[in-house]
Amino acid sequence: MHALLLVLAISMIALSCNARAVDNSCLDDAATQRALNYCADSVRLQSTQLLKKLMGELHLREDLTAEEKDKLSQIHQVWYESVDLDCKWKSSSYKRSTQFPYILHNCWTEKILQRVEWLAPSLCPKGQTECMISRQYINALPYNFNR
Repeated sequence: MHALLLVLAISMIALSCNARAVDNSCLDDAATQRALNYCADSVRLQSTQLLKKLMGELHLREDLTAEEKDKLSQIHQVWYESVDLDCKWKSSSYKRSTQFPYILHNCWTEKILQRVEWLAPSLCPKGQTECMISRQYINALPYNFNR
């Protein structure tokens, strides 16, 4: 009986920690530039939520000191500013085009998903590079994400 309760408790914890998968299937069905732009924005927002969830979980780690968590926040801010500049640069030649939002959102999505993939192992106990929670984030990446 205790074993069953333990399995149920672990299952409930795992379900609550699940990283929601990023769904970019709308890109396959978009028939107009407007639909592509809307979909790219939706995928960017999903990716952003995934990264925010991961960052929140990193800040909840009890084995990280306040100094390490502060450093992580500083590094993340620098990363964000770098991505902002990079994506603005990459999309600048499309500024007057209907493709501009699509190019800009896709740039952000690519960088965010790379960041998730890079940070996910940091959720594991120190000294490990793979664990259940990191795999949940890796599995939440779109199937056709360039790894």
